[in-house]
Amino acid sequence: MDVTHAMTCFDRCRAFYQGFFSHLPSFIGGLGVLALTVLVIYGVRLASLIITHQLKFEQGKRELIALLVSVPIWTLGLSAALVAGFPNLTPVRSIGILAITATLVAFVGRDAIVNWLSRIYLLVKGPFRAGDTVYCGDVEGVVEQVTAFHTIIRQWDGLMASVPNGLFLTQPFVVQAQGRSTRVQAHCMVEHDTSVDEVRSVIKGVVNEHNTVDKQHSVNVVARELMPGGTDFELSWWTAGDPHRSTDAIIEAVSTGLESIKKPKRARTPRKKKETGDK
Repeated sequence: MDVTHAMTCFDRCRAFYQGFFSHLPSFIGGLGVLALTVLVIYGVRLASLIITHQLKFEQGKRELIALLVSVPIWTLGLSAALVAGFPNLTPVRSIGILAITATLVAFVGRDAIVNWLSRIYLLVKGPFRAGDTVYCGDVEGVVEQVTAFHTIIRQWDGLMASVPNGLFLTQPFVVQAQGRSTRVQAHCMVEHDTSVDEVRSVIKGVVNEHNTVDKQHSVNVVARELMPGGTDFELSWWTAGDPHRSTDAIIEAVSTGLESIKKPKRARTPRKKKETGDK
């Protein structure tokens, strides 16, 4: 029994090696087709990037066109590589295998697929581009780059945040396009003994003279409410730069301007006490 079992194992191993070496040329042919597919995709992507660059397309749209062009080439190339590597497969069966494999990968890496499709949405829809300011959830800053799965945002503190593209499909976001103005609001309180007209005039003058304010839009100053500590004023202006920095600079300038109209307190001199004495 031991000799028979050993001979059976030997025959199986010999058959395996014979089958492997007999199919080795097909495997090498499949690898060659796969390598040729990679070279063709590289050439087609390079050609599409050059053509779209000459047509002055945006960077994101150039990458999207190159991606869409490479997808059918990948499908045909992988199908041809399977047929070359496994001669018993037909082209229809190879495409079916690729479809089943893609479905399984989509189920396993669902988040990655969603982020990848979100990138296509962001590039096609174009809600923002590099240089725009984005407000999404707890993340605020300037868009640096839109990658395949993440969007790189430089926050106001200088730190770089990598935001998944799928977040822009599930949460609302606000975009300030680069070079366009944004309306900014702020509030200040002035004591009751100060003239409202004078305060409004001083605030308008200070805000209009500041270099962060877009002069194409008007500055509005409105007295909103009487508070126990004074009158609440709401001021609004437009800026093409960082709204946070503009707000900080405007508040500092308005505070300095209002110091000039504050009424000085009257100095009180102590009264002399009458001297009384015995006559």
